[in-house]
Amino acid sequence: CPPETAYCFTVDYNKNYNPDDIDLEYCEIVSEHGEPSDIIKFRELPVVKTAVCYAHHGSYDTFSKSMSEVLRYLEANHYEIADNPRFNYIHGVWDSDSVAGWLTEIQVP
Repeated sequence: CPPETAYCFTVDYNKNYNPDDIDLEYCEIVSEHGEPSDIIKFRELPVVKTAVCYAHHGSYDTFSKSMSEVLRYLEANHYEIADNPRFNYIHGVWDSDSVAGWLTEIQVP
């Protein structure tokens, strides 16, 4: 994984999948901290030095399959999950003409 990117990403705090109770933190790299509000906070996240990374291509409908692949890889290779997964949104509806061009990098510390 690259140490820093300019892409937005989320941090997944969910311990179990529940579509009615999703706990994600949306993150964007900024050049300086602005005025916080009720919905926008400014803080520094720790750098993830080592992670298992997986490139998920296409629709988010199949995202759970990619996440399962990552978890199987971690288990098969006896890795411990050190922190919450991050999802780095590289290409999506904002810059791709088709769903096939979407790319999300799954990062599991």
